[in-house]
Amino acid sequence: MIKKVTIYTFLLFLIANSIQAQTQDSSIFIKGRILSNLYGNISNQYVDVSSGGSIKTTGYRIGTKSGVFLKDDWALGVNFALSKTDFDKANIKLDSESFLIGLWSRLYFAKKGAAALYAEITPHYTAIYNQNEIIDGSSIISNEEVYGKGYGIIPGFGFTYIISENVGFGMSLAYTASKLYIDRNNTVLHSNSSETYKVSELQFNFNFQIYLDQFFF
Repeated sequence: MIKKVTIYTFLLFLIANSIQAQTQDSSIFIKGRILSNLYGNISNQYVDVSSGGSIKTTGYRIGTKSGVFLKDDWALGVNFALSKTDFDKANIKLDSESFLIGLWSRLYFAKKGAAALYAEITPHYTAIYNQNEIIDGSSIISNEEVYGKGYGIIPGFGFTYIISENVGFGMSLAYTASKLYIDRNNTVLHSNSSETYKVSELQFNFNFQIYLDQFFF
């Protein structure tokens, strides 16, 4: 009986929030309000190699898109993100870090009740640092440092569900296209080289959104 009451109470709470959001959706994406969007993902992958052994890759990306509604339904601000990936297989180790910052713009449309769709775009600058290490027993036979920087663009499409006047939850699909200029320096083999990379990536993110009428301070 207690469990049923708890479940019914929770369902009523969700319905009440939904009704409240539906009556307030016209006042969410209005000119002058502040939007802070927190997003990220975590990956953990194992791959069996036919020649024996396995590869373990772990990584994460965290970021924020924050801005101001310059017009109803249109926000302009900054997209900032950090990511890290670790690769470990027997005698090979990779540590990769990247940084991204860019001007971000989002347009909400197709609003209905507590839900809305949006399109967004971020022209960005990015920088990366990789350290690749190959070990034979106790000896390091290759230690390569990779530095890179470049630019690109990230168009995306997403969905938002408004929980209350100040909180929303969403998900998005984005495509990253970047051009990177890379410098390699092997401290063991004493070699240097420069390369240019074109990078493309498809990302699916969950995000948590905060809508404010003014900053906390």
